[in-house]
Amino acid sequence: MNTYVRASGVVAVALLLGACGMVPTLSASRCAKGATIQPGMTERQVVSLMGNPYAIRLDPSGTRYTWMNKEEDQKVSVSFAPVMDGKLKNSKVISVSGSCDGKNF
Repeated sequence: MNTYVRASGVVAVALLLGACGMVPTLSASRCAKGATIQPGMTERQVVSLMGNPYAIRLDPSGTRYTWMNKEEDQKVSVSFAPVMDGKLKNSKVISVSGSCDGKNF
């Protein structure tokens, strides 16, 4: 049930943000921070570094957060998978990709 509640909350937030007409605003300096994201980092650590994502996609294997600018020439995508840490289930980075100032990572 916790997974369902969490997924429902994330979907609700994504719908709410979409309804607000949020415009993507990934700056060059924040995009460069995306290149420092490493596998094993938690969702909280990534959001602290990057700010709230522009888009959130849920799929059976985990969650993907995306940040981009309105021209879509700067973009960072981070995939998370659930991991059991003791008694708590946390999501950690499993992959990162992006393009900042013409450089892919």
